[in-house]
Amino acid sequence: MNFAGQPPWRWGMSAIMRPTGRWVGHSTTVIPPFDCSPRRVFEKSVWLRYGSEAQQKQLSIIIRLNAARRYRDALARANRLLEEIEDFAEVYNQRAVAYYGLGEHAEAIQDCRTTLELNPYHFAAAAGMGQAYLELRDPIAALEAFRRALRLNPDLHAVRIQVARLERLIEDV
Repeated sequence: MNFAGQPPWRWGMSAIMRPTGRWVGHSTTVIPPFDCSPRRVFEKSVWLRYGSEAQQKQLSIIIRLNAARRYRDALARANRLLEEIEDFAEVYNQRAVAYYGLGEHAEAIQDCRTTLELNPYHFAAAAGMGQAYLELRDPIAALEAFRRALRLNPDLHAVRIQVARLERLIEDV
């Protein structure tokens, strides 16, 4: 395909990166100017495009269970899915959400770390890790995690507020 004469934002992506960093498939999706940064490419719609169709369906169920605050059910399903496909970053992220909802913050942090190892662009995992560190009363680690989330996605307004609050808190100590 010849992109000559078209602005870069109209080129779209010639391939989609898996959450593990490997390139797969092709896409002719046109990315509008406000949506052309690399961080947008890895948002939820792309993070979910991994594994088989059945595994993607299981992930969708886990996401719905977390949204319904059925964290134990989400955790059980995430554990089963991770036995099947151990490098699915979004499953680790959803398991972290379930752990957080159950008050198991250290486990949530570990799963956020695993998510970020598998997908270093997963700003939601970085932000979630910051929240879990706050629950553990570790503002320095929380600040570091929130800053990472902002580097990945500067549009996270609530995270920006947390960073400013934590910087003031740490400065006052």
